[in-house]
Amino acid sequence: NEELDRLIKSNQDKLESDTNAYLSRFDQLNNDIDAFNEKNAQGGFTNPSEFYSERKTLLDRRDALQKEYDALIALTNQVNEYINEYNQNLVRSNQLYDSVNSRVKKPNEI
Repeated sequence: NEELDRLIKSNQDKLESDTNAYLSRFDQLNNDIDAFNEKNAQGGFTNPSEFYSERKTLLDRRDALQKEYDALIALTNQVNEYINEYNQNLVRSNQLYDSVNSRVKKPNEI
C-alpha cells in the first residue's frame, strides 16, 4: 500500500497542476473565441483569408485543449483506480485482522 499511496499523492499533485494549467488555457481560449466572434459580428475582418486564418488558429487551439482534457480525464481515472485499489487493500487487511482477532479467545479466569 505504500507504493499505491506514493502513486496517489504524486498523481494527485500532477493532476492539480495540470488542471490549473488547463483551466487557464480554457479561459483564455474562450475569451479569444468571444473576441473573434465579436470582431466577426462587427465586420472587423478585412478579407476572408484573415477570417479563416484566425479561425484555424482557434480551431487548432481547441483541438489541443481537447487533447489536454482527454489526458486529464485519463489521469483522473487512473488516480481513482489507485484509490480504489488502496481502499480495497485496506478492507482486506481489516478483514484479515478481524478474522484473526475474532478466533482468538482469552482463556477463562480462575
